[in-house]
Order: sequence, then structure tokens, then C-alpha cells
Amino acid sequence: MIRYALWFSTVLLCLLVSIAAASPASTLLFRGANTSLGDRDKEAIAKQTGLTLSKDKTSFVDEVGHTLTVVVRELQLNADKIPEVLVIIGGSTSMFGAAGSGVQLYVKDSKGRYVGNLGFPAADIKVLATRTKGYRDLQILGPGFDCPVWRWNGSTYTFSHTIKCA
Repeated sequence: MIRYALWFSTVLLCLLVSIAAASPASTLLFRGANTSLGDRDKEAIAKQTGLTLSKDKTSFVDEVGHTLTVVVRELQLNADKIPEVLVIIGGSTSMFGAAGSGVQLYVKDSKGRYVGNLGFPAADIKVLATRTKGYRDLQILGPGFDCPVWRWNGSTYTFSHTIKCA
């Protein structure tokens, strides 16, 4: 009987740890986002963004304390039905220069973990109709007249060429 009680207590403790509350950063990052991600994936992405919470934990801030705007969108860039996650961070020329914002793209790897794929100054990403190795090509939007196109090389997105911004 004692052995059963000990086993049950261990299982209950493991269950409680696995459903622990999401971190303030993860909760804030995904607040208002229409997403199908589980808490573990949200936590992994929140950690990888490198975003800093304000002291009162109600917003993200840059290194000088300016409040950032953050938008999270799920994308479907291939046929696997596993969403890719786009994070757009705006409101800081000190972080992103003239673009004023930056984009980060997270794609699940072969081990089932979201990993950062893109991370640089840009206003947004336009998903193009063309595909390379099963993934949609991406046009990076930002200041200027020519926009870079990035293509999937089998494991990551890499720069391909530029096109006129539309």
C-alpha cells in the first residue's frame, strides 16, 4: 500500500510540473495570437526571441527601456501541417536601424523543436507562391526599392536574390 501511495505521489508531482503555469514572457508574447502551439513550444520560442520584459512584466522593452510592439503569426510554409512561427518586433531603431522592426522565424527541426531560422531587421515577411524544396519562398519587406527573397535549402532559409518591392 505504501509503495502504491509513493508511486501515485510521484506520478501526481510529475503531472503538476508538466502543467505548470506559463512564464510571464511566454504569456505576454502569445497574448492575442491565434495559435495552435502547446505551452512547451511557446516557452521555447519565447526564450529564443531574446526579448526583455519590462520591470512590471506588462510589455517587452529594448535596451534603453522603450516599449516594443510584438506580433506573433503562425504560417504554413510547407505541407507538413506543423505551423512555422513568425515573430515581428517593432518600435526600436536602436535594435533594428532604419527598418524600425525585425523579424524572427521559427521552424521545427527533425527533433521536433522550434529553432530560429531568420532574425534580422525587416518590416514583415511576404509568403510567395513559389516553392523551393517543399517550402514557400519568402520576400523580406523593409525600407528600399529592392526586397530580398529567401529560399529553403533543405534545412534553413538562405538568401537567394532580390526583386522589386511590391
